[in-house]
Amino acid sequence: MINFLTIVLFNIASTALAQTPKTCGTNVPHLVPLDKPIDGKTFKPDLGTESTFYIRKDNKMLPIRYSKYKATVAPQKGTVLFLCGGPGVPCTGMRPQSVPSDFDVVTLDYLGLGQNKLHNKPKLMAIESQGSVVAELARNLNEPNLIIYVESFGTTVGTVAASEISNANPKGTKTQLKGIILEGVVGPNSGMSYSDGYVDASKTAWDLLTPAEQTNFKKKYFEAIKGLTPEQKQNVDSTIVMNIQSGTDSVVQFLKTIEPSFIRFTASSNAYTNFITKPEVREIFRSAGCQLNLHDSKNGERQKIFGDTVAVVTIADGLEQVCRCKTVERSYNPNSHQITAPIIYINGGQDPATPLAGAKAHMNGQTKSDFKILISKAQGGHFDSFPSLKECMPQFFESFTSNRISELKANQDKISRYGCAVQKQEARSQNSTR
Repeated sequence: MINFLTIVLFNIASTALAQTPKTCGTNVPHLVPLDKPIDGKTFKPDLGTESTFYIRKDNKMLPIRYSKYKATVAPQKGTVLFLCGGPGVPCTGMRPQSVPSDFDVVTLDYLGLGQNKLHNKPKLMAIESQGSVVAELARNLNEPNLIIYVESFGTTVGTVAASEISNANPKGTKTQLKGIILEGVVGPNSGMSYSDGYVDASKTAWDLLTPAEQTNFKKKYFEAIKGLTPEQKQNVDSTIVMNIQSGTDSVVQFLKTIEPSFIRFTASSNAYTNFITKPEVREIFRSAGCQLNLHDSKNGERQKIFGDTVAVVTIADGLEQVCRCKTVERSYNPNSHQITAPIIYINGGQDPATPLAGAKAHMNGQTKSDFKILISKAQGGHFDSFPSLKECMPQFFESFTSNRISELKANQDKISRYGCAVQKQEARSQNSTR
């Protein structure tokens, strides 16, 4: 899954994006050629084996770069095409830990970012265009056992790609889509405020604290923010709000153990903010991010949580302003991209960023897939927060390649409640009695 740093980048985006000028002119500077290192001075990612394929767009052949990580355990069972969250962070840099070692992994940076940062025209960076590029990459892989695995914002691009591959696979490619795993699902826009999900999830965690624990948190918080500038406090609050994504149990523990030193560190550290202020990141938000129709609540007034201390600073704060100058008018609607392959949905019951209701709406709107499975942990947060499900991932992937998806569907409720440990124990018990 996506690592902790990437989650931070995704959520602290609001701090930087809120400072975007209210003009619609592009701020993208001259970009470096594709053969130059990607920010090599500060970050040396593991790009696996980099390759290039070409796709025709507007009567031009565009070079698209992607990365491949070979399976480290034999025999190789298939290829996983992975897309991370965002849309402001690159997907390359490391092999996703949730993918079993006996699968190859292919991933790429979204158009307009990282290894594909030259392709920064609004039309190219739109969700539908990104999805078509991913579909073309999949066809070029010629992989008969292909699985698409996508997280958060990646579920939008992955939905488009899976629809194109499963409905219109041209002759000449061996690629067969066995299934798609959508984790932290962006559903159809419901018109609700993006902040509301964080407010609701924070209340659930706050109410589980004792009065003494609540008082202790507020004391440490107010002690730490003394003397901070408004911008520093915004950086603190966005980091605390980001932790709401981790699920109820983790949030409760975080509130109990937070220290003023951590709060002051988040105020003084600007590494994440510096990353998000890159012009190319703002531009991809104006194209793809604004298609999600996120908006803040209460006429732009930030709500406060955790005993009226922390302001709810989310990605919507920045998008509210950036999207006044959005470059792609049409909205993303997953129902317009029907998938015929099997679909596994994974979504936390307390996910504030991509609420469970959105995953269910996405699932109900996919009418052409014969197998749709929803795995949801009641207290789970936003994707990388399912400890009880981590050991299930090999089973999820192999259910596609071994055609055991119906067996997985029969056990989806049990897996949602207990993970796969109970199943393994039951299997051992059954074997011991034979």
